Amino acid sequence: MLSYYLALEFSGEKVEQRNPLSFSPWRFIGISAGIVSLSMMLLPIVNYFGMSLLDDIEQLPTRVQNFRMEESQCTCCSNNHKDPQTGLKVMCDRELVYQSLKDIYHGGEGEGGEELEQFNQLVRKTLGPKVLWRAGARATFLPLRYVTCIVM
Repeated sequence: MLSYYLALEFSGEKVEQRNPLSFSPWRFIGISAGIVSLSMMLLPIVNYFGMSLLDDIEQLPTRVQNFRMEESQCTCCSNNHKDPQTGLKVMCDRELVYQSLKDIYHGGEGEGGEELEQFNQLVRKTLGPKVLWRAGARATFLPLRYVTCIVM
């Protein structure tokens, strides 16, 4: 049905001038075949990216449960604390984040040390369930792959 309307639209005739008797069935078949061919070429690509997204969503609960700030990566450490374009030395992002957490949890005083674990627990217990709910990772008891196959 969709291909019929698209074929009519792309036929080049104006709506007012369309006469059902003068419409060429070969042109309609050609346009419909083009639309179907394009759909068949794009479907595997869309499915590939969709399955990749589902894999990421399936791994999300495990990643949230095992979240540790200490294991996160930062750009400065990955580039040996140098700007990739200029080669100049840059400050460490990790140290800035750790100092900010210390300021938040201890007012910037004392040695601390447990602020990282407090932040990890905050992410796991408060932020994690909200992210999982929004992503749909907790919306079903079945794995998302099965739900997707059922719907398709």
